[in-house]
Amino acid sequence: FNSALQAAGAKYTGDTLNATSKSTTLDARLAGDLMTLPAGPMQYAAGVQLRKESLVTRPSAALESGDIAGLGGSLPPVDRDRKINSVYGELIVPVLKNLEGNLALRRDDYNDAGNTTNYKATLRWQPVKQVVLRGSAGTGFRAPTLIDLWQPQALGTSEQFNDPGTNQVDLQVNSLTGGNPALKPEQSKQRSIGVVLQPTNDLSVALDYFDIRVTDIIAAPSAQEVVSRFRAGDPAFTGLVKLVPGGNDIDSIIQTLQNVGTAKVRGVDIDASWRLPLGPGKLDLSLSGSYMIQFDQTSPGGALSRKVGTMVEADGTPVLSSTAGVNDGVVLRWKHRLSATWTQGPWAVTVAQNYTT
Repeated sequence: FNSALQAAGAKYTGDTLNATSKSTTLDARLAGDLMTLPAGPMQYAAGVQLRKESLVTRPSAALESGDIAGLGGSLPPVDRDRKINSVYGELIVPVLKNLEGNLALRRDDYNDAGNTTNYKATLRWQPVKQVVLRGSAGTGFRAPTLIDLWQPQALGTSEQFNDPGTNQVDLQVNSLTGGNPALKPEQSKQRSIGVVLQPTNDLSVALDYFDIRVTDIIAAPSAQEVVSRFRAGDPAFTGLVKLVPGGNDIDSIIQTLQNVGTAKVRGVDIDASWRLPLGPGKLDLSLSGSYMIQFDQTSPGGALSRKVGTMVEADGTPVLSSTAGVNDGVVLRWKHRLSATWTQGPWAVTVAQNYTT
């Protein structure tokens, strides 16, 4: 009876965490023809956007004091907001009858993440009916979210990892997780060039090459990544591991969100479709695929990960994380979706294959 009372007294019931996230946006846009050129009308679009975001969390008293087993340390409440003011404009310019340009520009002012101006420029040239050539270049910006910045940091237990410095396996130590108010925004530069071939009305093939550079990637490194990079001497991870005083064993690690370096990504996208008669109906064949040429990521300390097709380096060291709060898995060398749809009147039958390697 006493043990039953003790067990009942140790139970936790009721709400654990209530949270509210709000986004309020005011948009104003204007679009139309700006002027008439010999090749056609020049079109424009312009606008302003005012946005306010807020995040409020209300942990229960037990969660705030850290008294719920299995949920780590104490979790304080959060009450944060931000304001973003943006202006943007876009032009579509018919340079020639078969050559069209597009230019877009956007300015964003964050009261907590800084200011940024980004552009995108494209060209589309159709020298003959069966061929389209296209290219683009631009920049990008991703500010850390309010959760990225202000999710409370809590001391808990890490997932299991192996320590190459002591050859110990399946270790778990104290780990600090959560947001990071010192995060910088991710920034990117991208370019692409492609061709669309349509030798007949029923056959179309598009190939596009892309090249993307990303800096200040926001990610939460895994325990294994933190320890392996620390043991490898990567200076970017030196401050994320604390050793037992006077020894070489690991006492604790830091797994809060970090700006974990840069990435260079290159690949090719393919889209093809072919329609042909088959019996009393029509058969539509479609292929959509991506081939990754390169996904190289460099930590702030200079460690290089070649991530296509693997989760570890040749020596077993984990590749660098590249997505905040997400287990990256493998960067696939090739993936595609191939489908065949036969249609006759109101009926259609589809067979599809999804493939990765």
